[in-house]
Amino acid sequence: MGDFENSYKVSYELHPAPNLHWFAYYAQGYHPAGINQNPYLDEDEKTYDVEIYYDITTGIRWYTDNIKLSSSLFYLEHDGHIYETSEQLDPTNPNAFAFFKTNAESGYEYGSESTGEFRISDKFTINATLGLLSSEVELGDHDEHGDEDHGDDHGDDHDDDQTTT
Repeated sequence: MGDFENSYKVSYELHPAPNLHWFAYYAQGYHPAGINQNPYLDEDEKTYDVEIYYDITTGIRWYTDNIKLSSSLFYLEHDGHIYETSEQLDPTNPNAFAFFKTNAESGYEYGSESTGEFRISDKFTINATLGLLSSEVELGDHDEHGDEDHGDDHGDDHDDDQTTT
């Protein structure tokens, strides 16, 4: 925490016709580290680290007086992906949860977004939006079942770093 991170974006635009716009960009940025304010969290859950992301996007926009269409494709990769999770504080109370932010090892998502606006008259417009998204988060060495006190209900508790000879 406390390191200075840079963000930048490099983009290119092309206008092959007055009503047609193509764009592409690459961006790198970050989401800053932070502190979880919940006093019931374990010491290692009170802070989370910075997330670095890399984004590449390309798209096209086309329009006339009555129609606007746009579509884009994107790929986004995260190092130290920040996500919100929860932990049950009291196993006998189903309402006793602590919500907090933490870091995954990495993650990525890719997909497409498309929109259309169709102006039928000055008072009537139809809008349509379609988004397709695929994502994956690699938790790394994080315990997905909460802290060690909860154990693993499947009976396969083990330490991945332990070697048996």
